[in-house]
This record gives sequence, structure tokens and C-alpha cells, in this order.
Amino acid sequence: MNSRQKQFVQAMKDFKNQLNFESLMVADSALYQYENIQLLTNIKWLSRVPVRIKAAHKLVQETDVSDLTPSQIKGYSYQELSKTYGGVQQRWLIIESQLRRESDLKIREKKIQKERVEVNKRLQTLKSEKFACQPDAETVTRKLLKKFLYHELIDINVQEVESKSDTDFPYEVQVKVGLRESKIELEKKRAGRFILATNVLDRMELTKEEMLSKYKGQQSVERGFRFLKDPLFLTDSIFLKSPHRIEALGLIMGSVFIGLYFRPTSTASNFKPN
Repeated sequence: MNSRQKQFVQAMKDFKNQLNFESLMVADSALYQYENIQLLTNIKWLSRVPVRIKAAHKLVQETDVSDLTPSQIKGYSYQELSKTYGGVQQRWLIIESQLRRESDLKIREKKIQKERVEVNKRLQTLKSEKFACQPDAETVTRKLLKKFLYHELIDINVQEVESKSDTDFPYEVQVKVGLRESKIELEKKRAGRFILATNVLDRMELTKEEMLSKYKGQQSVERGFRFLKDPLFLTDSIFLKSPHRIEALGLIMGSVFIGLYFRPTSTASNFKPN
């Protein structure tokens, strides 16, 4: 876990200590680290799970579409499971977005087509080459076609051709290449899927529909802060030259954050700064 992620967790804890109301911290996959989860025992959180985690990677690939229940939010379906990670019991929600699935499949198809162009170039190279012996022909062929993601070598046929002299290379190779169907099917199955996790175990306190809607709401808030990364906003060169300006900007951003995110779930009566 890098220093920025550690600082973020500490900021969340400090933020909660300053406010007298029950809140749900919603974050993207950067939060979901083994160490973070152990630190956030007294904070209710909802986070996206990185697919690089073995259990998550397995779920998005192996969950059958028939096990997914349509959401009230159009275009989404999900399945809930109980999981333990970082020593903390959690609820995981495997979600499939139809729009994202369609986008993922289009991107994958473009990648396959682009790779096929490169495969054809390699095959043309092989077709024009001659080899001294059969092992050389097979070694070069396998090496040339080894690193493709969506295509694989199906058959190698090394043939001896007429040679004009003993010094000529008398062998040529014919190759059959096909798609890696098993890999393509796995990618097709996981297209459009992601996982949300929460330590709120009470399904009445935080329903499956609320998990999805609140995460989507957090994405809207993030988009609202994109201007901070815009060079035209000049945040780094103007506003952050002194500790006072950092504090002022933090106060403004915190106020905006509370207004954008906590307003739907908190009321004025229970929002009491210490």
C-alpha cells in the first residue's frame, strides 16, 4: 500500500471523528487494500473490489448469468455473496452492467481484429523463410507466434523443398493459426462485470439496490471534481503555495463533498460538527 492510500484512510478516520452522524464512506478500488480494511473497523464503507484479487477475478469469470437478478436500476443485474477479506466479514455484490458489457465486447473485438492483422504479417514472414532443418523451423515458428493473446498455433507442417545446392536451406513451414476460444469465452463472460463490497452486514440498513445506487452516486461526485486535474484550473501553481491555501481549498472541497454526497442520507438535525 502506497503512502497516498495510507493518508486517505487516515483522512477518512479523522473526517468521521469530526462529525456526529452515521455515514457510509464510498470509495473506488484504491481503498480496497488488505491493510486499509483492517484499519477501517469503526467506519462503515462501500468500495469497489479490484479484479486483480484472486477471489474477485474468479467470481467475475465463473458466475453464471442465470444466477444474476435484474436490478431496479435499468441495465444492471447482480448477485450477493458473503465473503471475508482482510479478516473482515463482508457482503460482496457481483454486478453486470449491460452498457458496459456491450462496450467491453466491442473493445475486445477490435483487439482481436488488430491482433489478426499482426498475425497475418507474421505468417507472411514465415511463408517466405527457408530453414536448415525441421527443428529450426519449428522453434522459429513457435517463438514468432508465442505472445499473441487471442490467437494460437494449431498446427505446424514442415516440408522439404528442392534445393539447388547443399548450402541452401531446404525446409519451409506451413502454419495453421486459430482463435483462443477458451480465453475469448472467459472474457465474454466477465464483460461488463465488477464487484462491490461493504462491511455493512445488515441488509435492511444497506440493501443491494442501495449498494449499487450509492456507488453510482460516488462516481458522479468524482466527475464533479475532475476540474482539479485540469491544467487550466492551475491548482498546483496558484492555490497550493502555502499551508493556509491548502487548508482553505480543503475546507471548500470538504463542504462541496458533504453537500453532494451526504445530503441524500443525512438531515440537518443529526449533522453536528464537534
